[in-house]
Amino acid sequence: NDSSLDTFVGSKVVAQYFSARTKDIATGNFQPLRFTFVGKDGTTDPDLQRLRTFAGSFDSVTKGKLVTSANGGSYQFLAGNQLFGSSFVPGIQAEASAATVSFPVGNFLAYATRGPLSYLDSQVIKASPLPGSDSTFDHPFIIVPALVPSGWTAFDVPGPSQATGGGMLPSEKLSSALAENVSVVGLLENDRFEDAEQVYKDFVLEFNIIGLDASYRTAIGTDPLTFGARSTSLIQDGAASAFFTPVPRVERNRGAKSSQGWNLADFIKQSEGSYVVVHRPRGPNGIFTLRGFSPTVPLGTGVNAWWNATGPLSQGATVGSFNALELLRGEGFSASNPAAWFTEFKAVRRDWFALLNQQTPANFTKGLGLSSGLYSLDTPVGLARTYLKLGTALPTQTDLSAVQNALKSGAAVASTGPLLDVSINGIGPGGTATGASQNISIILYAPDWVPVDEIRIIANGQVVQTLDPNTFSQGDNSRQRIASVQLNLPAAKDAWIVVEAGVPLAQTGPYRVGTPWSKIQKGMYPIAITNPIFVDVNGGGYVPPGL
Repeated sequence: NDSSLDTFVGSKVVAQYFSARTKDIATGNFQPLRFTFVGKDGTTDPDLQRLRTFAGSFDSVTKGKLVTSANGGSYQFLAGNQLFGSSFVPGIQAEASAATVSFPVGNFLAYATRGPLSYLDSQVIKASPLPGSDSTFDHPFIIVPALVPSGWTAFDVPGPSQATGGGMLPSEKLSSALAENVSVVGLLENDRFEDAEQVYKDFVLEFNIIGLDASYRTAIGTDPLTFGARSTSLIQDGAASAFFTPVPRVERNRGAKSSQGWNLADFIKQSEGSYVVVHRPRGPNGIFTLRGFSPTVPLGTGVNAWWNATGPLSQGATVGSFNALELLRGEGFSASNPAAWFTEFKAVRRDWFALLNQQTPANFTKGLGLSSGLYSLDTPVGLARTYLKLGTALPTQTDLSAVQNALKSGAAVASTGPLLDVSINGIGPGGTATGASQNISIILYAPDWVPVDEIRIIANGQVVQTLDPNTFSQGDNSRQRIASVQLNLPAAKDAWIVVEAGVPLAQTGPYRVGTPWSKIQKGMYPIAITNPIFVDVNGGGYVPPGL
């Protein structure tokens, strides 16, 4: 502004407006998204001020959430070069507007995604300092639905909320889950039971605005379903979490017993969860790092003797009787070079293969992918995730048995993006096939912005075939590629089969710098790895192949 002339001559920031709706559905419908803003034509990526927009207000009469027609479910979170939220809606009510973002002067791209299986849309942002220039202002996105394939659901358990030392608010977790198309979310707290049912009710209440029919909620449906979970940090055994904990009671920490002085066996029993996961077992404070673990030594012997150890409160549970470990963790990596993160993954992968060589289909350690979800704009919900194959069993908020069954059976794929739907003669991960000659069906789901360099078939811990996904047949849409592979197993021993996709195992250094994948997924490597399919080669009952 030139004060002597009192006329506007330029601007350092320019407001841009973002809205979205699903294709072929009326303007004003809810549409969760994550926008990633990238510098263009020499402009650096923006570093935007952190801003949280919430929808609800408190009713002092009912002592609960007050929902009016002005709310619009418009949770939005902005910081760095990202904006995500549960809705970007112009026109429901005057108060529920498109997201407003003030950009520094320059040229940018806005990438719009709803999880790594979505199609990628983009628009140019021109923030010019001069009035009457070619600046852009309004950015309406029309989204073509590209959700998780039928019969599958995306699952994640992000880190604790601000209530117990984390960085996210519960509504931020659920908004991030919607924006990443994660349908089932564990609400985790440190040594505390969370009332997941009430958090869910409070959140979805925002979208039930009087006067809007169900078509406005098509993109949301009943997502994200929630369940209770609790975590702990054990001195000798590292971090672990128990899923599907009891409904909170009116007691200290909502009924959660203090884990002080426990080992993992005690936690497995005393946490009262039905499914226990160990986090980052090869991380700085992981159980394999703290206890020591050798993939060449049988469980319960030598350096691995602790596997069968109990605790004073374990009532027979052993340290090694946890249900799953994290193969992939959405934290602990450098966005500019995730090589150290990948090295940790490969170490855990080798450990997991050693476990599978000694375990049976009835009782094997599952492999999961989970985000840390510590700060949603750095490690959003679903940055690492688990795809669960539920088939026709559809979970509801009051009945998550299909989710629990899939986790316990191992019908799961750990991933940082791509999805592998693998079966052997119709039998998927966690199941058992029979015979030495097996036909492996592989369906890869990955849109064109999600790179997959190779696919590996692993038998008893060894890569037996490496496939080029570019040679696969095109499926029903551009995200889907299909192959059928014949595998003949040696008759001497039974086997388990795992299929993985993504970067080569020799990958090091920055990966595809500057591409949409690198920008949107924080520079991490694309990986998907199935849980095992067991093969009873001679039909006499499955016998672990051994180390």
